[in-house]
Amino acid sequence: MTKLVLQPELLKDSWQQLTLIDVRAPVEFKQGHWPGAVNLPLMNDDERHKVGICYKQHGQEAAVRLGHRLVSGDIKAARIHAWHQCARQKPEHTIIYCARGGMRSNISRDWLQQAGITLPLIAGGYKSLRHWLLQRLEDFIQQAPVWVVAGRTGSGKTRVLQGCSNALDLEGLAHHRGSAFGALLTPQPTQAQFENELALAAHALDWTRPVIVEDESRNIGSVHLPQGLSQRIREAEVVVVQESLAQRVAFILDDYVVQLQQHYRQQQGEEAGLQAYQTYFEQAFARIARRLGGERYQRVMDAFQGAMAEQRRTTSIAGHEGWVTQLLTEYYDRMYDYQLKKAPRPVRFQGRVDEVIDFLRQTV
Repeated sequence: MTKLVLQPELLKDSWQQLTLIDVRAPVEFKQGHWPGAVNLPLMNDDERHKVGICYKQHGQEAAVRLGHRLVSGDIKAARIHAWHQCARQKPEHTIIYCARGGMRSNISRDWLQQAGITLPLIAGGYKSLRHWLLQRLEDFIQQAPVWVVAGRTGSGKTRVLQGCSNALDLEGLAHHRGSAFGALLTPQPTQAQFENELALAAHALDWTRPVIVEDESRNIGSVHLPQGLSQRIREAEVVVVQESLAQRVAFILDDYVVQLQQHYRQQQGEEAGLQAYQTYFEQAFARIARRLGGERYQRVMDAFQGAMAEQRRTTSIAGHEGWVTQLLTEYYDRMYDYQLKKAPRPVRFQGRVDEVIDFLRQTV
């Protein structure tokens, strides 16, 4: 690549082959960035903070001088080395951006050019990338046909999405399963980053065919869907997954007991992991205690704590079937029936997980 300034829309067909180096400070990167970008900052958070104070008190020229003093010598060499190591793998497909395509990305590129690699910049930096992503998301909401996979809690809707080629996994992008028990060990993204990830995931799909999404409320944990997408989901054609209660309990046990406990154990060790898992679920039960009602809440909590005690004694998870069944039949199924009666929707197809997957593969 020659010394270019690229417009964000030029990335739309080649983004999967590109490496984007984000030279903003980590705090800016965490708030929102191009999905998959690598954060190799020109200034760290503390340096950026000091330069910002200097700018407010003494102006741009003094702030620039301070920045060059803070990032000099071995610090400067280390940052150039990090950019060089990242870019040298595929320099013809590596791009630099900062907040607005100004001083930081130009300084980074100039220093890297002195080390022997010339990279293009993004015109307008992250601000223009963010604008492009939000526009693509709005285009998706307006243009792409959407079909919704609905069904009772635990019926395997996520498994249907995983079995389809043109699906948008909203819960996966949100790092949350969408219920009081849905938080994953991976922290949720910021709202801005969720929108960025959602936009690029939607951009990668085939809009000439129906895009399959799960039936979601607007809020998924701490993030929320764009209002337009939430409206599309409420109005879209529905494919309903119907599984027996026994199969739903089995799915819940696999997702929320076997796999989730395994994650906690891997992170914290056997007993500490089990205790962290138990604490997390007790807190989740407490969050829905009011909706459960006092007597039902206590029964479910007692059943869960009894299952944990039995598991510690015998290593068997069979005892968890009791509280899972209670929660499904006495809480989630009642909510589902209420919502269905309140806002019925036309059903295009209904069946078990494998039947729904087959239908979507043949139809979409």
